[in-house]
Amino acid sequence: MSNEITRDGMGKADDNSSTQPKKRPALPTIWLALGKARRVFNVQLNKTNIAKLQCICNQISSIPDQEKFWSEYQNQIDRLLDSRKYLKACETLNVSAENLAEHIVFSGSTEINKVLKDGIENTLKNKLKLYSDRLIDPETIKFFQNEVLSVSVG
Repeated sequence: MSNEITRDGMGKADDNSSTQPKKRPALPTIWLALGKARRVFNVQLNKTNIAKLQCICNQISSIPDQEKFWSEYQNQIDRLLDSRKYLKACETLNVSAENLAEHIVFSGSTEINKVLKDGIENTLKNKLKLYSDRLIDPETIKFFQNEVLSVSVG
């Protein structure tokens, strides 16, 4: 009887394996951190690139391997830059492919996939002007990392 499925009073199979929730695979650290950073950024009154970058830096301050985070961020940017369709659309729209890619990656993997599938104009529509400036500036990142460290230490 230990391996048999028993029936309860209602005639339903009593199989314990069907009542246990399925485990979802863990999200990579980059998407967890960017998801939290987006939620913080979305409630900010000041929606500048500096505020966006500060949200990212604050969220990754607790990640042990921040270089890996930025490496994965760059990999996602490169994923967009490897698309000929994306590069051609950027050229047509007269926008910097690198700058735009930095913002698209911040928006998440769903946004990246939509841009690659449906194109820049169909996905971003009126957000295009907001994404024209550079987001990832190494000097600004160093500044925010030092600020986070000085706040957490002091």
